[in-house]
Amino acid sequence: MTEATLKSKYIITETASEDLLFFIHQGKTKSTNTPLTIYKYKPEFLTPLLIKSLVKKAESILLLKNSHILRMYDYFYDGKYFYTIHESLAGYISLEQFLKNNSNYTMKVLWKISTQILTGMFEIEQLKQINGNLNLNHIYINKKMEVKLTGIGLPIKILKNCFKDLLVLDECMFISPEFMQNQTYTIHSDIYSFGVLLYLFFSKKWPYHFTTKINVQKKAFLKNPYDFQKAHEAVPNK
Repeated sequence: MTEATLKSKYIITETASEDLLFFIHQGKTKSTNTPLTIYKYKPEFLTPLLIKSLVKKAESILLLKNSHILRMYDYFYDGKYFYTIHESLAGYISLEQFLKNNSNYTMKVLWKISTQILTGMFEIEQLKQINGNLNLNHIYINKKMEVKLTGIGLPIKILKNCFKDLLVLDECMFISPEFMQNQTYTIHSDIYSFGVLLYLFFSKKWPYHFTTKINVQKKAFLKNPYDFQKAHEAVPNK
């Protein structure tokens, strides 16, 4: 699909945020003005071989239709950027921003968020997919406490391709040991990331000393994580 085809179907209205690998835009369909979220992957991380892999993965992501997963409607490559077209995230904020805004969150809220994340993960696993990108910046939540998982499958493929050239990564704490060491990932990698999230939820601390430096985190894996200390009496001991 060319850039002209993109402009014939969709309108990009504004840039909502930027990640290491992509821009997130707000947009809409040209025919019906239906609000959209559009991911625009940066060309400096793309190669012809990787594009083929992303296209194949995007085809499988189109099958994911769970309410806790950001729905993908379309995708295309215009010769420079790789785009994915999704339902709108209007009214949602990242889980990172939510936690900053709500430092005194209750156990009930944590339980509701955790179970929705797990439901989305289960759907991904049932279709033999891997999220690969479960972290605070790729989980979104609205005022009704409804959760959407984003960044399914595609960012981890790009990250694998460029990981050896990176020194820092914002989501470093959520990256599994096997990916950190040799860039392999499985459903167990998603379970590890979910475990880090639960640790943070229920202790209000990180399992290791917080860092964005990849080499520092690699060394941390050679040690045991911090002993878990529950942040609330309602958290079970086991």
